[in-house]
Amino acid sequence: MHKDTCIEIRFFKLYILFFLVCLTGMYTHLHLYEKLNLQFFWYIIYLASFILIILKFKQGLLFEPLFLLPSSYLFLIVFGTIFYHMIKGRTYNYDLLNLVGIGYLSLILGILLTQNYCYIFGTKKAKEIRGVYHQIRSRFVVNGFILISLCATVLLFVKGGIPLLSKNINEAKLKFFSGSGYLNVFFMGLTVFSLAMLYDACVTNTKKRFYYSNLLAIIIVIFLMITGYRAKTLIFIGEYISLFLFIKRRTLSFRWFIIFCFIIISFIVVIGAYRRGSIDATSIITETGIAVAARPAMFEMITRNFNESKYFYGTRYFYDLKKLLPGSQTGANIDLKYEIFSNADKMPELAGVTPSIIGEAYMNFGPTSIFWIMFILGVFIGLVYKHMKRKPSFMLCIFYFTLVFGMTGAVQSGVGTVMVHLIYKWIWILIIGFFYEKRVYFNSIEDKIL
Repeated sequence: MHKDTCIEIRFFKLYILFFLVCLTGMYTHLHLYEKLNLQFFWYIIYLASFILIILKFKQGLLFEPLFLLPSSYLFLIVFGTIFYHMIKGRTYNYDLLNLVGIGYLSLILGILLTQNYCYIFGTKKAKEIRGVYHQIRSRFVVNGFILISLCATVLLFVKGGIPLLSKNINEAKLKFFSGSGYLNVFFMGLTVFSLAMLYDACVTNTKKRFYYSNLLAIIIVIFLMITGYRAKTLIFIGEYISLFLFIKRRTLSFRWFIIFCFIIISFIVVIGAYRRGSIDATSIITETGIAVAARPAMFEMITRNFNESKYFYGTRYFYDLKKLLPGSQTGANIDLKYEIFSNADKMPELAGVTPSIIGEAYMNFGPTSIFWIMFILGVFIGLVYKHMKRKPSFMLCIFYFTLVFGMTGAVQSGVGTVMVHLIYKWIWILIIGFFYEKRVYFNSIEDKIL
């Protein structure tokens, strides 16, 4: 297509996007979501975006924010509202349907505004990026960090046992890390090390390093699973596969889309049923209903029970940072139950609330913040992705993948809940990034080798 024509199309799309942003903002701020039911409009948006998600998948663009964030939002929040009547036996109020739709559309508009694609539905063949990467420059140091972190993780299991085999996994996880914060720091760095090894293997394109990278990834997946982490296991697998597809472009068939969806849903449901004490047909069906409808049900409860005079005004996003201090294990999700449930004092001490990203926005600034929080999140991640594509260095790549997958997990739990984990990851990215980019010499060791 001619360059001038492409620019004209781009600006036309930008005008349309700005118009939709303004329209969505007005619909939210004028509280029309309480008066005007746009249920069928949202269904059209969901269907159109679902088709886009399938197209992105077939192109191998699993790493794009326009694939990852809408996919997570659809599965964790939207599907629950659509099948709410079937699962709960009652309809989901249209004002809540509108707020869910506002959050979804705002997120997509924020991402699209940053991309400036001429062909949003482009069908260009996948190409491998070359000439912009380099291998690890201080391999000895990075391997040393990996060895120390693996030993620290094994020591954690020796001290705390295997949480997945405990009757109360949440309590077992707290005891697992209690008094071992210094070991936990290395445990949380393992996923970053694995991504560094994969990045290096893709750059050097050597089978030996691919074997090493994949072996390390398998070990980490096993560690995460037996620790009782369901979401973090899926997030790491997603980071690993997406990083590979970003560097070594591949197209995928629709059959793989079905297989991926089946594996993810089965993993979530089966592990969830096991954590509740039984793996049979009834338990799996029940767990499926919980997985699909839990976030919409919690959002409904928040909008009905949360006192508007107690808005957090942004502090909820930073509350869990206290976990960075020694001795602090529990976060805001434990305290939130007292704001929502009238019988919270009778609930288990470690029972928490996962408000979802829109529920968290509601509790911070009210219903209008759902539009702004989701829009700003889409713009921010879209800009990070665009910058990373322009200069895909090790640090930018790993920062982007940890950020975007961290936010896919935040769709379920809220941004504040994942911030501490992301901060630890980003500290490790800075440390490993330094040794990845800089050559560190150990003369005494090198002399002995020579």
